[in-house]
Amino acid sequence: MLTPCAQDEVVEVAFAMSHHEAIKIAETPAIALAALARQGRGEVRVSTLTPQEREELVKAKQKEISSFLKHAAVEAATRSGLQCKSLMRMRWVITRKSDDSLKARLVIQGFTDPQLGAKPTASPTVSRRGRQLFLTVAGSLGMKVFKDDAKTAFLQGSVGNQELHCEPIAELAQALGLEHHQCVRLRKSVYGLIDAPRAWWERVETD
Repeated sequence: MLTPCAQDEVVEVAFAMSHHEAIKIAETPAIALAALARQGRGEVRVSTLTPQEREELVKAKQKEISSFLKHAAVEAATRSGLQCKSLMRMRWVITRKSDDSLKARLVIQGFTDPQLGAKPTASPTVSRRGRQLFLTVAGSLGMKVFKDDAKTAFLQGSVGNQELHCEPIAELAQALGLEHHQCVRLRKSVYGLIDAPRAWWERVETD
């Protein structure tokens, strides 16, 4: 919601910063503050986690695997007749949420897609200028603006007729009860696929 601020209202935001970063803020405050705000959103190194956090990570991974199963994002497939280079790879991306809890996301390494560069990936998205214009108009008209987040959005987009196979990570293989001669076939536009945003947009457009 857009709320006007009184002229004498001051908003304080605390950041841990170096002397160099303080100089950058004095020179270009908007750019420097945006960079500081993005810090901490990077991937978490598992080796730095405490024993308690490692237990939390196990639960976070289990939650993600459950989402894959719930949305039937993958299914068991045989490796027979598949070349090694046609199997895409998967990995965990571990980050922290705003409340400092751990989030585990299972993603496809899109650069291993054998069809990389041969399929459309464009999907309609608002530009930064368009977003700022919308907010400016909404604010000038006294309108309330809301936002929402679609959970597991990309797991709801279809891969269509594409035959995409992956080398499953250990947790997923165990959950599916896979044997050594099996891999997984993608049924949904899993995170990391180069055309996952387009598949999600097509799902929204269709619905």
